[in-house]
Amino acid sequence: MVIKEFRIVMPLSLEEYNIGQLFASVETSKLETGGGDGIEDLANEAFTNYNMTPFGNQSGQYTKKRIHMDQKLPGFLRLLTPKGCLYLQEESWNAFPYCKTVMLNEYLGERLALTFDTIHLADRGTTENALDLPPEKLQQREVIFIDIAQNQGEEDEAGINSGTIDGAVSRKTGRGPLEPGWFNNHTPVMTCYKLVTCEVRIFGIQNRLESFILHTQKKVFTAFHRRIFLLMDQWYGLTFKDLRELEERTTLELKELRRSNNLRGSRES
Repeated sequence: MVIKEFRIVMPLSLEEYNIGQLFASVETSKLETGGGDGIEDLANEAFTNYNMTPFGNQSGQYTKKRIHMDQKLPGFLRLLTPKGCLYLQEESWNAFPYCKTVMLNEYLGERLALTFDTIHLADRGTTENALDLPPEKLQQREVIFIDIAQNQGEEDEAGINSGTIDGAVSRKTGRGPLEPGWFNNHTPVMTCYKLVTCEVRIFGIQNRLESFILHTQKKVFTAFHRRIFLLMDQWYGLTFKDLRELEERTTLELKELRRSNNLRGSRES
């Protein structure tokens, strides 16, 4: 089992981030869907009294997705998993500022477990144990800071283009450009604390697969949070009603994109 805590500081208030991350999720789904691969929405509904340890029972929005990846996974995984089984099922319970996401593959079952526990705080990434981990997990945890203003625009070996924010300025808010060390004095500011727990029980490739998943996940987090900043003028001022309507329209759009022959988004060879 590998446990990593990613800390992503953002030039936003908590309320702004909540809107921005929902909008960026929709846009990311569209960017990653096409040619049979991508996002298939299965459920999007309210939930109540769900136990989100260590934060107790919460209420919020539940989503369920199937992430098709037949053509996007590395070759060693395509050899391991039969065609038609190359997907992840994602279930999320969003009770902002808390969120829990579980990913699994029905074919691999208990041999692959990937869990994300998230809390969002109005700080600069300095809370030592934001997710209230017990001592034994704290000893295993590795903390990784992500600065969205560093290494702009590179396309990494996972094929994920993170986008450039060099010199980017929001017209509506006047925020930016994000200079080196911006997070030390920027106002507003908040941090997304994401605890990723990855456990693979597949003899021979356990370490390789865990390393691949966590390396790719860092790139995904970086690209996603840069996208929140870059799209600020598109989502700033939207309401939750606006976003729910956008999500409903996007569910239909994703179906059409998956039927197309145009493969989009990140991929591995």
